[in-house]
Amino acid sequence: MDNNKFDFGRFKVEAIKGLSSGKPINGENGIFAPLMKPFLEAS
Repeated sequence: MDNNKFDFGRFKVEAIKGLSSGKPINGENGIFAPLMKPFLEAS
């Protein structure tokens, strides 16, 4: 997979899994924290 391409499908799946498990949306331990780097680096 091209590292510069953002995988929206994976992003969506991981976000839904995190929400289902009761994780907070934002913050250091939030759902979006580990997903933001590839999102921000996508061109």
